[in-house]
Amino acid sequence: MKRSLLIVTVAAVGVLILLVAMLPVLLGPVFSTARTASTERSIAEICSAGEPGQAQIPDKYREDVANAAEVSGISQEIIASQIFHESRWQEDAVSSSDARGLAQFKAEAWSRFGNGGDRFNGHDSIAAQGRLLAFLKNEFKPYADGDDALLVKLILIGYNVGYDKVHKAQGVPPGSSGINYAEKIMAGSAVYTTDCAPAPETGGEGVVVSGEWTHPFPGAYFTSDYGPRPCPKTLKCTKEVANHNAIDLATGTGTGFAVAPTQMEITKANGTDRDGDHPVFARQIAEPHYVISYWHCAYGSHRVKTGQIVEAGTPICQEGITGNAGGRPHVHLQFNKPSASDTSYERYTTVDPEPILAANGVDLCPPGRNVTGPCQGR
Repeated sequence: MKRSLLIVTVAAVGVLILLVAMLPVLLGPVFSTARTASTERSIAEICSAGEPGQAQIPDKYREDVANAAEVSGISQEIIASQIFHESRWQEDAVSSSDARGLAQFKAEAWSRFGNGGDRFNGHDSIAAQGRLLAFLKNEFKPYADGDDALLVKLILIGYNVGYDKVHKAQGVPPGSSGINYAEKIMAGSAVYTTDCAPAPETGGEGVVVSGEWTHPFPGAYFTSDYGPRPCPKTLKCTKEVANHNAIDLATGTGTGFAVAPTQMEITKANGTDRDGDHPVFARQIAEPHYVISYWHCAYGSHRVKTGQIVEAGTPICQEGITGNAGGRPHVHLQFNKPSASDTSYERYTTVDPEPILAANGVDLCPPGRNVTGPCQGR
């Protein structure tokens, strides 16, 4: 969105190779273009205040994120979503490849974009992130041909897999792992807001000890995250499976019960859909009134009724294998935007539950449950 660019001129192939080496190579459902990219306008003109219950930028980094948006021309929502995916807002995060800090910079990249700062200082890290995003934006603009959303996607891919991959393809590199990375960040931007408040404190197993949220499946493992993924071999590879629009949670025993993460009204229960699934639908009572649904519940396991108001921690259903669950007991937990139906499945209005839960003090990868794929490298 935005206006300020960092202009970098590459004079020779040797310099280009050096720049490639210095870019961070990191671990690693798009809303209106106006919220993901623009070219000249200021971020302050675009980003509106969010609502309670949405994922929020930590208060101490609000000014840093706004400044990085001004420097880079990338929205605050995208920048915040990227930080969440890189480090979960942990200043002391270190990856297996020694990328460090909020924005996960390696030493070589930091020597160019860090401006003498400290990789473990969150303020310095966000400032460097803004400078790198600005550099990538300037380099990749010719490949986007005026498509702002595509430009943001190219920038994020370059940030993830390297500058040279995008230049070689003169666009999106076919089959690149950076595509998944970029799509997750762009999807995550939908639940960020610049209207911020501190998250509540958490206790063991990620259960909220102050506030009104709790872990949606205490004792379960986080087995599959939101966004594009390879189709599991045991599942029918539908569009919904390949582009996962929820998170999966499972205990490994097939006997665990998912619960209400916050106060909700049950809008549909004790029914079966056309695929033989046994879902429960609910709507968050507080703003912004997300639609929350539970899929693959075991038959006869629903512990709630339509019209019932339930508090955080109320048992909803037992993990099961109904519908397209692939024979592996788990719960598919889906969050949809408030405008979505609260009695039937919708694919295109989903949002990533993880940043919403994290902003409300719920850790999906607590000690003892942080061994699954989605928790690795965090």
